[in-house]
Amino acid sequence: MSSKLKTAAVRVFLPLLYLHGLGVGPAFLYYNYSYAREHGFVSWLFLGEIIPSLKALLWEYFLVAALFSSPAQYAQDEKHYDNSREANNMAAQFLVHIEQKRSLAEEEKTEVREYLKRAYSEAQAVSDEYLDRIHPDFRRHYRGEYQESLRLHLHARESGDGLAALKGYRLQKEWGEWLDEHHEELDFP
Repeated sequence: MSSKLKTAAVRVFLPLLYLHGLGVGPAFLYYNYSYAREHGFVSWLFLGEIIPSLKALLWEYFLVAALFSSPAQYAQDEKHYDNSREANNMAAQFLVHIEQKRSLAEEEKTEVREYLKRAYSEAQAVSDEYLDRIHPDFRRHYRGEYQESLRLHLHARESGDGLAALKGYRLQKEWGEWLDEHHEELDFP
């Protein structure tokens, strides 16, 4: 290899290597922090740091993927998300009658179950990738609180399990509180 070619290669690749190195530190902190928050500190401590550390070394790939991901790719996820929330809201309107000390007619009970089934099915159809883009902790709360509350409410309606209904209400309340606390941080694609 000629001296001019070596010099040119050094002039091109050294700044690229320098930029890569500048990005590894923040990416390392970000991916390790996100992993520990999502999976827990103990899980991260015992071999969990390998995956986020490798992601940090390949940070350019994840940056380009995030920058050039098409909003259209999330259109279905957004539709599932919205449909789930809408069906859940429709079921909640019926349940207000219970709080007003009026029992639901059998056809209304069936309608509530159908809305809950739809809300739960649509919630399950939302991709984890979509949820992760909204907020680093959004998926954990969405799946663990919102989606699980729907499952518990549906189970309670189908089986008459009062304890499941109470757990569902508790999770729904936690979901609402988390949304209230973090609404300004949420970035829907």
